[in-house]
Amino acid sequence: MIDWSQPLPVEQRAKPSNTLVRLSAKVRTLMKQYPRHDITEIFAHVYRAERQASDNT
Repeated sequence: MIDWSQPLPVEQRAKPSNTLVRLSAKVRTLMKQYPRHDITEIFAHVYRAERQASDNT
């Protein structure tokens, strides 16, 4: 059980997708620009913008 609960080596850990990295950067930027906005609204805005962009392609 102790061996099983040890953290995975770095090379075996899952890597975030390029999409997740890109959207996370947008969220962080908006959080800095609008620190008083609700975080869920920021995530919703980024998600809506991403969907609209993909629908237009």
